[in-house]
Amino acid sequence: MGFSLEPQREKLQERRAQGSFRNVAVMCWFTSSGKAIPKLIKYEDENGVRHTVNHIEIISYDKKFYAGIDALKYKCRAEFTGIMKEFILMFHPDGTIWEMAISEQS
Repeated sequence: MGFSLEPQREKLQERRAQGSFRNVAVMCWFTSSGKAIPKLIKYEDENGVRHTVNHIEIISYDKKFYAGIDALKYKCRAEFTGIMKEFILMFHPDGTIWEMAISEQS
């Protein structure tokens, strides 16, 4: 007979999204119910050049649980230097950090 002193986790562990993530600055709209909607992204490329991305289209939104840490995963589409690309935005509420990974296939 076995028992546990810790409450069972009801959240399923997720595997982290694939790709190279970089920290980004995000301007975000919060609804009255507390949902975060990204509106603008600023990031620095490999050459140190800063870029701004507007008109973000949210394709999907999921609450995830990675290695015991809550995260919000947004699958998005926007124009990067004249080319429409799909990308992932991850928001980590505990550290208030935004990360972005651009799909190489887009």
